[in-house]
Amino acid sequence: MSARELIDAFDFSYRGGNDVRFENAYHIAMNIYLVSAGLRHAFILTRGEFKRESVFHEVVEKISHYLKPTHLDDVTVVFWRDDDRDTARLIIDVITLRREFDETGDPGVQHRAEVALGRLLGYPCAGQLDGGYRVSLRVRDGADVITNLCDDEDSYLEASIRFDEMKEELEEFFGEVRRFRRTGLFLLRGNPLSR
Repeated sequence: MSARELIDAFDFSYRGGNDVRFENAYHIAMNIYLVSAGLRHAFILTRGEFKRESVFHEVVEKISHYLKPTHLDDVTVVFWRDDDRDTARLIIDVITLRREFDETGDPGVQHRAEVALGRLLGYPCAGQLDGGYRVSLRVRDGADVITNLCDDEDSYLEASIRFDEMKEELEEFFGEVRRFRRTGLFLLRGNPLSR
């Protein structure tokens, strides 16, 4: 897979679930690269990210040419490298914990499921869902490649460093493609969120 192939495959506009128009789906191409290169275990796509269900299914099919899809539920698909046994175990943990929570309603199980999902998706601060700081790696058109919430400055620093590394890797891999250079990436960080 080349950078140009990925950019070409995801060079289409679509309407998000919130009816915002996105000029391209480069953030998906970038996530495919991050997973393929082992920089994150997996990424998810949800039906709610797309206004039209048919577009969601088309995108899932397109990503499936590069990564293995696993449905966590009717509206959530996780994409991963099928040769990555550690990720397979994390997916099993997430599915098992989600089922256990559905059966018991136990908030402790729900928290463990959220932490497991965060680890699966490569969030440095997995489980810090009410964080005071947000760190996002974002395509200039506004689509997030990856976002993490952090409860404290230490975890915020950890996420910032990790996302800086991802940004450098993405710029190196996709840098030869003019459309990518025009679009570019930036980090949104250091913005305290209201609690």
